Amino acid sequence: MIQPIGFHLGLSSEWLVTAVSANIGEFLKTSADLALGQPITSLLSNDDIHDIRNRMALLRSDETVEHLFQFPLAGAARAYDLAIYRSGNGFGIDVEPCDERSFGDATGILEGMLARVAPSDDIGQLCHQASDQLRALTGFQHVVISAGQETLGQSMRAGPAPIDVAIASSDRDMVVFDRDAAAVPIQVVGDGWSPRRLTLRAPTGSEVANLGAIGARAALVVPLDRNGQPWGQAACYHASPRHVSAERRNIARLFASIMSLRIEIAELRRAV
Repeated sequence: MIQPIGFHLGLSSEWLVTAVSANIGEFLKTSADLALGQPITSLLSNDDIHDIRNRMALLRSDETVEHLFQFPLAGAARAYDLAIYRSGNGFGIDVEPCDERSFGDATGILEGMLARVAPSDDIGQLCHQASDQLRALTGFQHVVISAGQETLGQSMRAGPAPIDVAIASSDRDMVVFDRDAAAVPIQVVGDGWSPRRLTLRAPTGSEVANLGAIGARAALVVPLDRNGQPWGQAACYHASPRHVSAERRNIARLFASIMSLRIEIAELRRAV
């Protein structure tokens, strides 16, 4: 099941459509029944397929994801952001609308965010400043950086429905554009097909309940890793539906990775 803001395609190693979300007709001139089992050339142009194939060639492992931002799918009325990854013996492609007309220099934006976090051995100060930057980047009302049950820093903008984050509990890498949006099923060829990941996966019942309990309609959870293992998260909440582009979410993840390293360095200095 995926969120209705975008659609999903599953491809075999022979480039046949093995899975497709039921809502594909809202984005491309086809239907799920017509698309299933067909070669991808029946849906996308040769230029589209060439660019997607080049990205697939860069996939280093089953855990990596490649992106195409502001991608003009042939026959579509707008640009899209694509997340491309391996799925079993084939590939998965998650497609969502791109709301950025001209995002600008993503590297410069990241550098600016990092520059606005002053060097410090005070972990609380680092996390408060980092949460300010994530809130500015994403536009969410409330950002909380935590490790386990401990809140390390947060940033909040007043809104019509203040969010109580004290009881928040979110899974790693979760993104919810609207907790109340009806999930869209994925139709497949054959049995047993299951993607390794879904960028647009629909929230689980427990995630919907948790978001409802804290008054949030939209959420974004950015993991904080250390030595390849999760140790904390930056959780962003909004009281109304909110779509944050895939490119902004990528910048948020890169920023969180660098901030995680800064926090670890601060901990080591304090321990000396």
